[in-house]
Amino acid sequence: PLDAKFYLDNRQVLNTAKDFYNDKFKAGDNRRTFSILDSLKTKDDLTRLFYIFLVSKMLDKADGALSEELGIVCK
Repeated sequence: PLDAKFYLDNRQVLNTAKDFYNDKFKAGDNRRTFSILDSLKTKDDLTRLFYIFLVSKMLDKADGALSEELGIVCK
């Protein structure tokens, strides 16, 4: 299971990612969402797990441009 507190307390995790986790904004075709997708490319194996978790939460609610981008990123 994901230890969310570990990631929420981690200063290396983007505040945008923490905001998304805490439902402060919805995933969509916007800069904040795409910054989380970009973070999947981090070289930090530990924080990447959190970003993978967040992106997986986006999959079932995505439509339009976000859906297309998720398809590309998930490949």
